[in-house]
Amino acid sequence: MSSRFEASSCELESQLDGHTDAVFIADFPGLHLENFVSEDLGNTSLRVLRGEVLVELVEQNVNRSLREGDGMQLPAGQYHKVHTVSPEPSCYMYLYINTTAVTLERNLTRLRELRDRLRNGTETEPLPPELRPLLGEPVPNGVTADPLVATFLRWEQRLEQQNRRREAGLAPRLLRFLRRKFYLFRRSALMTLISLRNLALGRPPPEQLAREVTFANWRGEEEEGRPEDGAGGDPEL
Repeated sequence: MSSRFEASSCELESQLDGHTDAVFIADFPGLHLENFVSEDLGNTSLRVLRGEVLVELVEQNVNRSLREGDGMQLPAGQYHKVHTVSPEPSCYMYLYINTTAVTLERNLTRLRELRDRLRNGTETEPLPPELRPLLGEPVPNGVTADPLVATFLRWEQRLEQQNRRREAGLAPRLLRFLRRKFYLFRRSALMTLISLRNLALGRPPPEQLAREVTFANWRGEEEEGRPEDGAGGDPEL
């Protein structure tokens, strides 16, 4: 059973794309989980990997039993409950697509294609004034800047910085890795000392605590100037 469950999990994870996420849940007999599917998450489904569950769609007053290997779509913008009804613990997974991220990437790709056509002279339509920053030009007076264009320019800058770091030699990459580790350990040590001080002597005034936390979070001038592209993963080496 365990090997079949692990194989099924690995197979499902290998099928996920960049905008499809999986959340695995384990629950015990007699217990239930209540969850809400956000409107931003399209095509949300639940699939049972082990055991048996009863899915209760609260607003629709509908119940459905699912066994191992079964699945169902879940309505967005509604609550549902998942009851474990098998004598053994259940394990199931949510699969959902972040439609907001999909839309944003589609729009950024559209702007990149437009910028490329403008650069190589194949664009035949006149460029709206709010899109002038694509060519490095300022927005004319009285025209509201397009926030999507600003997001696109930050995205392009972040990609360029990532490419430069990947193409850098071993020494700069190793130095960057050590710097990030140093500031990570520094923050952990300072936050631990602040917590111990608060437990022993009590919390200081909010202004002092804010200054201490800011100092603990400081990562150096070079680190502060970088976009937070590495916040969600391990440093590259």
